[in-house]
Amino acid sequence: MKKYKVNVGYVDKETRVNVNVGDIVSLSNERYKEITSVLGEEALTEVKTKSKKEDSK
Repeated sequence: MKKYKVNVGYVDKETRVNVNVGDIVSLSNERYKEITSVLGEEALTEVKTKSKKEDSK
């Protein structure tokens, strides 16, 4: 699962929850492809997280 920032608001078809612009969501690769095929590639931006090594410095 990867984390993505939402750039386009939508209603999740599986949970019926409103997903707002700016929300951070965790998605499987399959679910990411499904959402971007409908809303477009710009709908979600991958959030890069710091590795544990970077945090310990």
